[in-house]
Amino acid sequence: MLDWYWSDFNDLTLNQLYELLALRSQVFVVEQHCFYQDLDGQDQTSHHLLGYDSQKILQAYLRCYPIDSHNITIGRVVIAATQRQQGIGKVLMTHAIDFCRQQYPNHRIVIHAQYRLIHFYQELQFTACSEPFDQAGILHIRMERLP
Repeated sequence: MLDWYWSDFNDLTLNQLYELLALRSQVFVVEQHCFYQDLDGQDQTSHHLLGYDSQKILQAYLRCYPIDSHNITIGRVVIAATQRQQGIGKVLMTHAIDFCRQQYPNHRIVIHAQYRLIHFYQELQFTACSEPFDQAGILHIRMERLP
């Protein structure tokens, strides 16, 4: 069981910012051998969801931000290796979907999902809306969830 916290960028503590960047780097760069520009200028306008265990260690994270007046995106979805296969991904995404629906009720939710996880996102009512494409050396697919 994780404790979940939403935060805007300016409300993140320096420790939280360090923790979320470290978790993203550990999973995306080290584990998945994905070399990409993680610091893309979107964190400052994002809503950040952080999931901490009972030891106050960050175990799960994502960010979301509006793309335009009709679309919001969820990205940088990451779970620590020790927490996988326990249903945390579904809880993490459900929190994000609920937040998007409350804060941006008429927005379509758009994601670039790793292609290997297409069935996971389909279970959350996302539909594929592109052909698979390479993003930083990993096969992805654009998916959306209508309001």
